[in-house]
Amino acid sequence: MDQSSIEAAKARTARVFGELAADYDQGGPAFFTYFGRRLVELADIAPDSRVLDVATGRGAVLFPAAAKVGAGGSVIGIDLTEAMVQALTVDIERRAVTNADVRTMDAENLAFVGDSFDAVLCGFGVMFFPRLAVALSEFRRVLTTGGMLAVSTFKTLPPTPAIAPIMNAFQHTSQRPLTQELSTPDELRGALEQAGFHDVSIHLERFEAVHADEDAYWSWAMSLLPGVWYRAQPTDTQTRFKEDVYEHLSSIRQSDGIHESITANFALARK
Repeated sequence: MDQSSIEAAKARTARVFGELAADYDQGGPAFFTYFGRRLVELADIAPDSRVLDVATGRGAVLFPAAAKVGAGGSVIGIDLTEAMVQALTVDIERRAVTNADVRTMDAENLAFVGDSFDAVLCGFGVMFFPRLAVALSEFRRVLTTGGMLAVSTFKTLPPTPAIAPIMNAFQHTSQRPLTQELSTPDELRGALEQAGFHDVSIHLERFEAVHADEDAYWSWAMSLLPGVWYRAQPTDTQTRFKEDVYEHLSSIRQSDGIHESITANFALARK
């Protein structure tokens, strides 16, 4: 990938998540919150640690990490998308979290000296890096020796499996903002080992999401990546897509709502 393609990919990711920032992870089943908390728990971060949270979004990893390290520790969240950083800054102030900070930064060019952090965390972010090897090299550089890297990816994409068949029918691969899936344990393990990490372990966990009805599901899906694609479509495509989604959701709806399982890979490794 040449430099112009790299910059274009990053600009597209920033634009996509900038559109989503205001509503991102603010409603629906709290799967980001659940998986963020589990990533922190699996990383087994010690109190008073220095933690970097890459692709921090609205803080699903940052907030449990800040609670884990306590007043003697610190968490810095970074995100490529300025709108996410602005929204999370407000969230941090509203929650009165004093040991966390957030900055706009490129994961492939970390503005920190080496050995700055005891742990680097990245929840559902590595799939978006156009040069994954460069980002992982940066993660390793800023980690202390023996420091922990903990990342998560989706086992299936998009993270809205109930409507994935319909998305695939309407959507062309070239329109998707993800640059790589990293959905299998072998893919994750290989990427981390190639970057020089050791003691790599992979864990899979499932979150059972329940949506009250079709409207609740639709509102939630539109706050995620499918919403970006949908809003960019012509009116007739939007109409047909929404009709197909509602028809499908109605067919799988149970007595207590619409169920879907979201599975994540957790990868842990040491420098």
